[in-house]
Amino acid sequence: MRTVEALARVLGPGHPDTLRCRANLLLTREQLGDHTASAHCSATINQLAGLLGEGHPTIGTLRSGRKLVRALDPQPF
Repeated sequence: MRTVEALARVLGPGHPDTLRCRANLLLTREQLGDHTASAHCSATINQLAGLLGEGHPTIGTLRSGRKLVRALDPQPF
């Protein structure tokens, strides 16, 4: 949760990488049996789909219950 909060603070709550991280966290919580995470996960994926488009491969990956392991937006290091 701290990572999601840090990303939201640095990149913004609606940044694709913040949403990706939040979706990954919520998918993990779902897999651990937290049924309250499902609605939040769907809302987060829908928000990300609004930014990237429903046809983006990332959206299909998340909707199938698989986590994303890479950043969506290259960071300026």
